[in-house]
Amino acid sequence: MAISPFSQGDLLSRLRAAGSEIFSGVLCRSLPDSAVTLETISPEETLFDAVNRMWWRQVGALPVVQDGELVGCFSEEDLLRVMAERLADLGGESAPNDALRVWHALLRDLRAGEVMTPLSCLPIVSADTSLWEGLQRCSPATPGEAQNRYLFVVNSESEQAPKPNFHMLSFRDVARFLTRLYDGRCPPQWCENPIQRARAQATVREILDLRIGELRRHIAFGHAPVIVPADSSVQDAIAVMWETRRGYVLALFADGAPLGICTRRDILHLLADPFVHLGRARLLDLMSPQVKTVTTLDTLCGLFKFMALEACRHMTLLDRKDRAAAVISIWEGVGILLGTDPDGASRTAHAA
Repeated sequence: MAISPFSQGDLLSRLRAAGSEIFSGVLCRSLPDSAVTLETISPEETLFDAVNRMWWRQVGALPVVQDGELVGCFSEEDLLRVMAERLADLGGESAPNDALRVWHALLRDLRAGEVMTPLSCLPIVSADTSLWEGLQRCSPATPGEAQNRYLFVVNSESEQAPKPNFHMLSFRDVARFLTRLYDGRCPPQWCENPIQRARAQATVREILDLRIGELRRHIAFGHAPVIVPADSSVQDAIAVMWETRRGYVLALFADGAPLGICTRRDILHLLADPFVHLGRARLLDLMSPQVKTVTTLDTLCGLFKFMALEACRHMTLLDRKDRAAAVISIWEGVGILLGTDPDGASRTAHAA
């Protein structure tokens, strides 16, 4: 796809049209892996048990089910929110020492039902909804709102499906779908119309062959890194993650190269310890030093494959001097095909 003849507005329209071409022929019910059992919890489950389940299962959210019906969802975002709010109430660094013992004080006795996102706030569609329409529901309503990172697909009452009668789609599922379609490994049930399937495959190859640098010369793609000092406390990192509505913080070397990254998944790992004390936890000990990176020479296909296969939800974009120039989150990658950015505003307004 040669983008040089296009203006910014033309390219935005072209990307949105490509997204419609790719996603409109796929029904939400056809995307999940039927071999994967959906993990759920009850509203009465303790927060400690829920966090441990999420960590061991390596999932970012657990649907909350009562009497076989979906009533909400407990996610890493909910955990981050309740921790940030309670730490703010304690006064940050001046908090009493005992109050920072997470499971004995800070989050003591909390249940999943008390901190979950309720059913009324979840993006929910029927199984026969197109993936295009479903993904549009995941865009936040106002700038600064947290991104809805999971789409809930409810089966029709006529379908003979065991309880719970729904499944959950993540942005990683979408990234995996795009890379499989690109490679010609898309299962037949994903797009039953062979003509529509061929057109979608041709479109996805055209778009995913774009280099990140080409794209960024025309539209805003990615965001400025959320940077904190490597010697920050974990409680400061949690506050920054929630304030910025980003799922990570990045630490840098003096020359601007990535030193390490701490994500919500790392916070889950920390909280799997029943005796964790935030006053003794430092970012330097928690963050991963193996920061996954891309450059402007990488294609969108390479970006999506990293995100889909290695479960990297945030990729650091390096400049020519190997400095962290931007971070591209997985919902931003999918978002360029939906016509909106992760903050719910027009991409035209943010383009360089």
